[in-house]
Amino acid sequence: MRNHRMAVSVVILGLLWIGVLGCSRRPNDEEIARDIQDKISADPDTRDSGVSVAAKDGKVTLTGNVKSSAAQQKLEQIAKAEPGAVSVDDQTAVQQAV
Repeated sequence: MRNHRMAVSVVILGLLWIGVLGCSRRPNDEEIARDIQDKISADPDTRDSGVSVAAKDGKVTLTGNVKSSAAQQKLEQIAKAEPGAVSVDDQTAVQQAV
């Protein structure tokens, strides 16, 4: 009976360890940039923005033009909320109405 409990404990600990390793995987820079770009394209407030997204070591850089300061703030909010993003450098500019 004691060996059975020990075997069960080892299996449970192994499964927990696998779970921890699987959950601790950090998205790579390409995934971070692609996910942010997809969310920007899908959001009604930001989809008309001409913005590019780049990521390096989890540091996200947004460049391009936006139509309003509200859209600019939403872009930054989307980028900051992305799992794996450690910081956001917003280099976007608000287009002036002509």
